[in-house]
Amino acid sequence: MAASEDLVLVERFYQARGDRYVIDQMMSQDVVWDITPGFPLGGVYRGLETVLGNFLAPVGAQFSSLDARPEQLFADGDGHVVAVGYYAVTGHNGQAVEGRFVHVWTVANGQVNHLHQTADSRVLEDAMQEPRP
Repeated sequence: MAASEDLVLVERFYQARGDRYVIDQMMSQDVVWDITPGFPLGGVYRGLETVLGNFLAPVGAQFSSLDARPEQLFADGDGHVVAVGYYAVTGHNGQAVEGRFVHVWTVANGQVNHLHQTADSRVLEDAMQEPRP
């Protein structure tokens, strides 16, 4: 795939906002997500069903809202796309925060097969805390 096609594929993930139909089309069944230790449920997730069931759904449930918003996307033409942006999060306590992230995506055969995430998990932890009196 050309760099521009890789960019379009990764942009599609962010625009899908969790739409399972889109995710099934663009993610490999054996995708691997490597999530920053310290991030809620951080760790390595192997396989699309594991990513969705053991990471995305449970992380989303920890917040009232969670949205990944890329600000810049870069492709190297060798199947790597870097997204720099922030998570816009509202905790169940009503606290809204923004946490920076860098996502490095690997694309092969027209599908995403790897994500390496680095993020500022501390601010997300704040949104998970009980409100202070």
